[in-house]
Amino acid sequence: MKWLDQLRLRFDAFILNRVRCRPALRHDLAQYFVTDQRACADLLELARQLPGDAHARAFETAFSKHGGRLSFSQTGEDLLVEYIFRALGVAQPTYLDLGAFDPWELSNTARLHLRGSHGVNVEPNPRQFGRFVESRPGDRNVNVGIAAAAGTLTYFEMDVPTLNTFSRTEAERCVREEGHRILRELPVPVLTLPEVLARHCDGRFPDFLSVDIEGLDQLVVDVIAAHAVKPKVVCIETISYSRSGQGQKDEALIGALCACGYLRFADTNINTLFVLEHLWRAALGGASGQPPPPGMP
Repeated sequence: MKWLDQLRLRFDAFILNRVRCRPALRHDLAQYFVTDQRACADLLELARQLPGDAHARAFETAFSKHGGRLSFSQTGEDLLVEYIFRALGVAQPTYLDLGAFDPWELSNTARLHLRGSHGVNVEPNPRQFGRFVESRPGDRNVNVGIAAAAGTLTYFEMDVPTLNTFSRTEAERCVREEGHRILRELPVPVLTLPEVLARHCDGRFPDFLSVDIEGLDQLVVDVIAAHAVKPKVVCIETISYSRSGQGQKDEALIGALCACGYLRFADTNINTLFVLEHLWRAALGGASGQPPPPGMP
C-alpha cells in the first residue's frame, strides 16, 4: 500500500498541474474523459515500480476522484465499448484483440482488462509481444499474424510501429503516398482467424472483437459472416491511413458488417463500432435502437 498511496498522491498533483496549465483539459476531466496519450504514458512511467497492472488500477482510481474516466483507446473507443456492454448487461465481456499492438497504449481492451475481463491478444511484432507477456499474464497472448492461410509471411516494420503490416501493398502505399519508410522485413508466423478461434477461444468468438490489422480487415469480416455465433460488439478500423487526414472511409467494409446483422453504433472517424442489432434492440425492450439516456446502465 505504500507505493499505491504514493502513486495516488503523485497522480493527483500531476493531474491538477495539467488542469491548471490546460483549461481545455479541465472541461474534459469534469464532463467526459481524457484521451491524452502523452498523459497516459507519463503516468505509466510514474508507476513502473508497482507489480503487474497495479499501477494502472492506481491511477484509474485517482483519475476517477477528479471526475474523469481514463481512456486508453486512440479516440475514446474503449469508453463507448464499455457503455454498450453496460447496456447489454454484460459485466465482464471477453475479448479478442487482433493487431493488439500494446497492452496499454492505443489499446481498446486495456480498460476492460482493468475491470476484470480477460481475453486473447494477437500481436505479430516480437518486440511488442513481450509487453503483453509482462502486463497481461491473465490473458492468452499469441505472437502470430492473421492471414488467409497458415504459414509464414513477410512482416513489414515501418518507421511508425502502428503502421506495421503483412500487406506489401499497404506498406508500399505508406512509403509512396505518405513519406514513411520500411525499416525491415522479417518472416513471421501467421494463422487464419478460424485457427486462432479454435486454438485459443474454444472455437467461438468472444464478446468483443477489436481489429486493427492494416489492410487485411476483410479477412476478418468474411469469417464473421460465416460464423454462426458472432461477437456481440466489433471495433474495426474503417479509414485508410493518411498523414494529412485525407483517408478514405471503407464503406464496403462497413456495409459488409451491417449485412451480418450489426448496427453501426458509433464512428470515431478512425474506427467504427458495431453491436449486434437484435441484442441492442432486445436490451432496449424493442426500442428504436437509440442509446439510453446518460446515467442509464
